[in-house]
Amino acid sequence: MPKFLPHAMLWGLVVLLAGCSSLPPKAGLYAQLPYGAQAQLAFMSGQLAEDQGDFHSAAKFYREALLRDPSSVTLRRYLAGALIRLGLQDEAIAEFRTVLKEAPSDPKAYYLMGQLYEAAGDTATATAVYHQALERDLGTSEIHGALGLLLLHEGRRTQGVAELKRALALDPANSEARRSLVGYYLEHRRVEAAKRLLRQAAEAQPERVEWLLDLAAILNQQDRRQEAFALYQQVLLINPLEVDAHHRVAEYYLDARRWRDAVGELEWLQKFEPENTLLQRNLGLAFYELGLLDKAREQLHPLIQSDRADALTHFLMGGIYQQKQFWHLAVQEYQQALLQKPDFVEAQLELAGVLLQIGEKGKAEAEAEKIGSRIRRNSPLQLSRYGWLLLRLKRSVRALEVLTEAARLDPRNAQTRFFLGQAYYDVGQFEHALAAWEKAVKLDPTLAEAYNHLGYTCAEKGVRLKQAEFWMQQALRLEPKNGNFHDSMGWVYYRQREYKKALAEVLLSLEMLKQARAEIDPEIYSHLAQIYQKLGRWSDAESTWSRLLQADPGNAELQHKLEELRGRMKSDQP
Repeated sequence: MPKFLPHAMLWGLVVLLAGCSSLPPKAGLYAQLPYGAQAQLAFMSGQLAEDQGDFHSAAKFYREALLRDPSSVTLRRYLAGALIRLGLQDEAIAEFRTVLKEAPSDPKAYYLMGQLYEAAGDTATATAVYHQALERDLGTSEIHGALGLLLLHEGRRTQGVAELKRALALDPANSEARRSLVGYYLEHRRVEAAKRLLRQAAEAQPERVEWLLDLAAILNQQDRRQEAFALYQQVLLINPLEVDAHHRVAEYYLDARRWRDAVGELEWLQKFEPENTLLQRNLGLAFYELGLLDKAREQLHPLIQSDRADALTHFLMGGIYQQKQFWHLAVQEYQQALLQKPDFVEAQLELAGVLLQIGEKGKAEAEAEKIGSRIRRNSPLQLSRYGWLLLRLKRSVRALEVLTEAARLDPRNAQTRFFLGQAYYDVGQFEHALAAWEKAVKLDPTLAEAYNHLGYTCAEKGVRLKQAEFWMQQALRLEPKNGNFHDSMGWVYYRQREYKKALAEVLLSLEMLKQARAEIDPEIYSHLAQIYQKLGRWSDAESTWSRLLQADPGNAELQHKLEELRGRMKSDQP
């Protein structure tokens, strides 16, 4: 056992001594101390020495005062306090023994002496001291609590719990006893009993937020996050500057994907903890999810520069570069994320997607092979993203298998249903594709791309055209400036033989795509050429087909359509 006072207990005992009601204040000592002027002068000198941190001198002066007034219990307590600060617990214990001889009915002295024995590692003597106090009918809440905790440590659970309960019965504000009893209940999986104690404490001491914080921590462990969140909010009503509660509220917002609320909490915390890497990363995450990419980069890039970035930081930076179409920078960040966390499947999925985007199909396929062995089969989200990658790699049959499993695991995920519809379409199961897309928009009526797929696919097949028109209206209501959606609407009108409306939509499509500097699918020009032909605008049709052929000179189908048009134009000449 240790032969010195642990630092935390040493200072705890000092605080206990300083809090003794019988100790005299530092001011007005001549009026209050019952001993003579020389003792008073020595005591004052001891006080001054303590104020200056000179505990050797303080002890010397207190001993000198005791020579003048050896029966003073108060002076012996001050001397014991100085000895504790000097780490001389044996001498401090000797002084407390004298105190008990002089004042055998002083329960505070019994408690402090027991604490000293505990700090010295002599728990047997500490227990004996506490029992001695109880035998003298001096059992305070502090003594019962200290004895209860010792008994618990000795494995005497029944007696220990009984003592802790007596301590609380005597003084419901005994925090140490309550915490010890709560700890015991939690250790033995009596969670409801622990929660009941904490609720009682919170009701009895509504100004002390630690009880609410402890109760909220238990609720979090039980995955009752909403209840814990309500308690943290209650804490902040009592003390708006309680940093720990702000941290927990921020975590709740992040888990709940309430990004704007998370930003508010994280920015508040960052004022107090500007060097907190995790706060900075999480704030970058929240900005990223809100689409505020520049703000996200402001938080994340300094972490990378200062070598404080984790895998998620690199992953988010990869996402920022990907959305800004800085493809090679995105590749570097995703690769860095995987260096730090080789099983980071989400980063590998995005890396494969970017590699496809820049034409590195072989590398993308290699990444897909790695993903296949690393993906969690019980993770619908990972399966869904993996299925989409397989679709982009034209591995439609395998994609259909993966996405079917993802939809089974999470039947209410609209994005998975959307991908599943594409897989069905690619393997030629048209009706199943429509059913999957319809399910997607029922699950998420804001999924504009699913409406677009429904409308355009029906137009291509020439079926359910009025329904297709309605679906395209929904898509454009959600994204009125999406040029590709306007092309789809134009194609729906074309199939309904409303060629003037079709022309207006396709021309608008091209204008929007050019303004956005977006890549224009050659299929849009094909639509335009066919509409011109239906309207009898042969010259416009010819120039459009010619433009397409110039971009793809080896396309036999385009060559045939252009020659067919020119032949028709010649036959229509007078």
